[in-house]
This record gives sequence, structure tokens and C-alpha cells, in this order.
Amino acid sequence: MRQLTGSDDLWFALDTTNTPMHVMNVAVYDPSSRDGGRPTIEEVRRHVAGCLAGLPLRQRLVQVPFLADLPYWVEDEGFDLDDHLSEVAVDGRGDLDDLLVTLERLAERPLDRSKPLWELTLVTGLREIPDVDGEAFAVALKLHHGQFDGTKLVRLIGRLHSTSPERTTPPDDDWQPESAPGPLDLLSRAPWSAVRRAARTAVLAGRSTPDLVRRATSSGRGQASLPATAPPPRTRFSRSIPSRHRVLGFLERELADVQAMRRLADGATINDVALALAAGALRNYLAGHGELPDGPVVITCPISAHRPDEPDDVGNRISAMLVALPTDVADPIDRLRQVCAATGKAKRAVGASDPGGIADLADQLPTNLLHAGYEGYVRLRLADRVPQPFSGVSLTNVPGPREPLYLDGARLVRSLSSGFLMEGMGLLLVAGSYCDTFTLQFGSHPSLLPDPDRLRDCLAASFTELQRRAAQS
Repeated sequence: MRQLTGSDDLWFALDTTNTPMHVMNVAVYDPSSRDGGRPTIEEVRRHVAGCLAGLPLRQRLVQVPFLADLPYWVEDEGFDLDDHLSEVAVDGRGDLDDLLVTLERLAERPLDRSKPLWELTLVTGLREIPDVDGEAFAVALKLHHGQFDGTKLVRLIGRLHSTSPERTTPPDDDWQPESAPGPLDLLSRAPWSAVRRAARTAVLAGRSTPDLVRRATSSGRGQASLPATAPPPRTRFSRSIPSRHRVLGFLERELADVQAMRRLADGATINDVALALAAGALRNYLAGHGELPDGPVVITCPISAHRPDEPDDVGNRISAMLVALPTDVADPIDRLRQVCAATGKAKRAVGASDPGGIADLADQLPTNLLHAGYEGYVRLRLADRVPQPFSGVSLTNVPGPREPLYLDGARLVRSLSSGFLMEGMGLLLVAGSYCDTFTLQFGSHPSLLPDPDRLRDCLAASFTELQRRAAQS
């Protein structure tokens, strides 16, 4: 049994009916490399069962009565793998658009908190997938962010795959279930837990205070591109999320083209290019609706605070930086250069502090006290009225492997990701890569993004614009 940190429990405090805090990885496979072709759900079950050893996929969340303390992870003695596996066939021709419709339905469905918080869905009927002769299949893996942040998700996907179509012998599994503690036992632990957390907070605060002061006093230098005298402009995405319905989409291009774009600005990274592409797309999209702000759109970008030597059972370790996207700049190269300048300053400000130490301090927060307060925030729809530090948009970077991966012998040909929305954050962009392919994915709510094809066209136009300039340089 292991108690959640404050950073882990925060995602359960933010978890509501309309904003379930789960993430989803979607992998599309070519079964021609697999003996027997496309696997059945029973064959997928056997493969997943062989990968469970050492993974936290059998842990169930146990809440403390009255939210008197942070919850616990318990090795679920009632774990049944069949509760987490399902199969669905896409409707229509079986192309990527039909897959997206199926994924939207899967993304809308919350996870069952009475069981370990993950689901794996085998998606069949994909008859019109580029680069695949015959019928492809997909696997949609959905997990709760309270247990898996982006770094942990990448590690999990690596465990489920191999770098060869040859099947391997699964490791020995010495898993032992646990009996969940009763309500009185959990309540009796709460005072001692609070004392330990307070003592740990005092120690960490003493270590981190100089860094926090330095970050506060240097924030103007670290993020000079952010508006200094006014809150960031609101956009159509800076609103409450009215239901759990979702719209998804993505742009897929050659990674080599993105690498060429990096040469347009000194020191540009793949993430900088993704931000510049997002700036161009948002500029065109918002202008098309008559909603382009006069100043830059400010977005938030998560930053991993994981340490290389930490154990695998460590949960969320993230920080974030705010970046002013130059949506008010017409020239695509100028946009990229301004993005590079903004992210460079923000990274130097973060690097001057200890993000791991600050994450340690965040872990001690009594986030169990936030649940009720956030429920009131959602119920009153305060996100529609309260000023926010960003413009309702977030972009996260999930780089994938450069070598092909295989699931039980089937070659992975396309990897996509979708994340969560939050009150006041109605658009999430995910920049990803796999082998020689770059993807820029997005997720939103249909009331905030009623025309997802229009946003995809804007992303494509932004890409073409920067690609053309890269070819001319």
C-alpha cells in the first residue's frame, strides 16, 4: 500500500464529470508482420497479462473517509484483467476519420474508480489505413493522469512493446494482492500523515524558498514576452467545459520537414517548431472567427520534473512554463524566432531553480482539501469570469521512439495521443513523433471547437507556410 502525493491527488481533485483526468495513447498496427495476422481480443489479453509484472496496473485507489487525508494505492485483491479489456469495430469505411470518431467516444467515457484506473480497447475494422495493406487494428490505452503523467506513460508503452517482431518470454510475476484497509484504519492514519507531511514541508520549504524567491524576482526576465500589466487575452477556449463530449483531430507530416524548419532560427527545437505551428494555426483560426486578440495568446507547456534515478513507482512529477505565442505576428519566421526567444528565457528561468525540489514541495500539499473547493469553482462556472494566467490553450510534447516498435509481433505504424481538458483550458495540443513521422494532435469540446476540420486546415496551412520558407532558405 502506498499513499498518493499531493501532486498525484491534485488530478483527482480536478477530475469531474465533464473533465475526466485521463490520458489516452492510440497505436495503429500493421498485422502483416505477426504470425496469425490481426490478434483476437483473447490474444491481446494473453500479451497484456504477460506484461503486468512490475507495472502498477493492478493498483486500486482507496479514498480516506471524509477526504481527511490523501488517498492510497492498494494492490487490488479483486483485480480481473477482463474488466479492463474490450473490443470495438469502427463504423464506415474504416479510415482514419472513422477511427477518430471511435476515439472521441472512448475519450468521453470516464474510468471506473472502483477498479484500477485504466482501460485497453482493441479497435478493429480499419480497412483504409495509409501504409497498411489489408486490415489494420488499433489499441487505445486509457489511463488516469493521477497515476501516469507523460513520462510514465512513455515508459509504460515501452514495456508493452518490443523492438523486434519476435515474441519474448514474459518475466516472472511475483505480484501479491493486498486487502484494502477499513475506514477506521484509514482515519487513524490521517493525523500522523498530516504531521509527517508538515515536517517534510518545513524541510523542503527551507531548501526551496531561495529558488522560489529567485524565480519570482526574475520572472520578468524569464518570461519577458508575457504581458506585464494586464492578464493574458481570453479566447473561446478560456471557458468552462459544459459536458464530457470531445472532438479530436491531428496533422501528420514528415519529421524531416520539421527538422528543416528548425534551421530557420538559431537553437530552435522540435517543440519550438510545434509552438510556432500552433501560433500560425491559432492566428488564422481565431481571425476567421473574428476573435484574434491584439496581443499574443499565452499558453501553458508542461515540463517533466522526473529524475533519472527515481524508482518506477514515482507518480506525477511535472512543472510548467507559460509561453506567449506570437499570434499577432504575420511572418512565420518571425513567429518561430519569437517563440525561440520566449521559450529560451522561460527555460533559463526554470533551469535557474530546482524544478525537482519544487515538485518535492508540491508533493506535500494537502490536496485532499481542494476537492470541495474545486467542486464549487466548477458549479459556479467561475472559469468563465475569473482571470487566468493563460489563454485557455496548452501544448505538451510527447516524443516517441525513432525505431519501429512491435506489439506481440505486429508493427506499430502510427502513434497518437489525447489528453484531458480542464475548466478554463478548452484546447489541448499534443506534439508527438514516431520513427520518421511528426504529429500535431488536438482535443477540445464541440461547443468550443465546432469546426475541428477548420482547425486542422489551419494547422496544415501553418505547416505549409513554414515549410515553404524553409525550402527557400
